[in-house]
Amino acid sequence: MNCAPTRSHRGQSLIEVLIALAVFVVGVATVGLTALDAGVSSRQGLERTQATLLAREGLEAARSLRDAGFDNLAAGPHGIALSGNVWTFSGASDVQDQFTRIVSVTNVDVDTKNVTSTVSWQFTPARPETVSLTDYFTDWNQTQGRAGALSVDLSDAVLDSLMKQLEGITIRNTGSSAIRIDKMTVWWNGTAKLNQIRIDGTNVFGPVLASSAVISGTEIDITNFILTSGGGTKDIDRIAFTDVVSGTDFIIKFIMTDGSTKFELIDL
Repeated sequence: MNCAPTRSHRGQSLIEVLIALAVFVVGVATVGLTALDAGVSSRQGLERTQATLLAREGLEAARSLRDAGFDNLAAGPHGIALSGNVWTFSGASDVQDQFTRIVSVTNVDVDTKNVTSTVSWQFTPARPETVSLTDYFTDWNQTQGRAGALSVDLSDAVLDSLMKQLEGITIRNTGSSAIRIDKMTVWWNGTAKLNQIRIDGTNVFGPVLASSAVISGTEIDITNFILTSGGGTKDIDRIAFTDVVSGTDFIIKFIMTDGSTKFELIDL
């Protein structure tokens, strides 16, 4: 004898259908969100790569302008443009697709500029993104006079983070007359201060107490160090700091008694 389904059986079947439907919806939503998140991450990575390349291009344009003439690096914000296959500054910014680029030039001293290339864009209307790259540019044409005979070897340069000092730099006089180093300027990143410079066993600056140590970019009067012609290489035994230096980029400027200068960029 056939029995008609009872009301409780019909209700139980409906609940099972609703549960199965809910599980299906949750599963589809999870897969959809995963795919959406992967797409967002892929797009974000692609756009950040594009922005980094544009920021690097900004620094290369500034370098090209420096090589053409140091006075081309006027302080302030700039856009860049190509004119007859030559880079020029144009306006206060330039736009490449959805990216806005600003190349900012700041005077460090008469022979040195800090250049920051910043690229910004809206990843979403509520989510701005930015990439910035920074470098220092010096007036290499200032390396004349006695400084032109100063050879600097950075191949063994190293930052001893434990001892908080830069070492492994050698210098040599390649000219026919003695040269005398009168002053030095060192740039680095962070709040550490410089408290000693030692060349060939002689302290040409310091060591001094932390209260008398100097900040990055300070022109230091040193005990004049003479490099005789044919005297061989001399070690810069240490450029010591009061604390661990954050970053691995340094610029050293040597100033001779005749006013000529020599710059060296150290990228560890």
